[in-house]
Amino acid sequence: MPHVLIADDDRILRKRIVRAITDQNAGIVIHEADNGEEAINLMKGQAMDLVITDIRMPKVSGLMLLAFLNAFAPAVPCFVITAYGTARLKSKMPPDLIRFYDKPINAGELAVSAMAVLSRQRDPNTCGGIQLPDFVNVAAKAQATATLTVTQEGHPPCKLFLKGGELIDAVMADERGEAAAIRAMSLPSPNYAIDFGLPGNVERTITTPLAQLLRTVSECFDKT
Repeated sequence: MPHVLIADDDRILRKRIVRAITDQNAGIVIHEADNGEEAINLMKGQAMDLVITDIRMPKVSGLMLLAFLNAFAPAVPCFVITAYGTARLKSKMPPDLIRFYDKPINAGELAVSAMAVLSRQRDPNTCGGIQLPDFVNVAAKAQATATLTVTQEGHPPCKLFLKGGELIDAVMADERGEAAAIRAMSLPSPNYAIDFGLPGNVERTITTPLAQLLRTVSECFDKT
């Protein structure tokens, strides 16, 4: 019996999605959360077959939930509801694992997609999750002020600093600024965590727009 988690503080939209999914299959178990904190706590006690989440939520945002999924449940498919325009992200995401839906959403179409994902056989050893460059892009579109801690075995840890959605600084070993940011976002399979807010000593060292940095990173991936 599939378990689906819907995290959205908009109760009306959440209930529309619940109704659309249960109309497709009344046997699906639906779990609801008003924010990312509730969603994470639910996932700690129950394995989910699909997560549907908004980005902007109180207490703990969808960004924290995405980071949690990437670290602890990377093979769980996730539908992300945003108001930020996600054409680039849609073109980059593995459709079996991550899909982006721009507001206003069509709950019926989302439910049909949910049925398709839930019925598809997936390799349980598949490692997915949202790649770090795309996570940074989502955080930037959400105008987050946050510190991203990036780690990967065999590489020094890195911190990326976002202020109001702009990537202003990055530190990785003895590198700082754009070089550190590009190096971190070019890692093949890093772990990352997000903490909202910045240390008091962070200063802007990056002036290149994030979109340009992401193009450079994308070129690095294309060469591998």
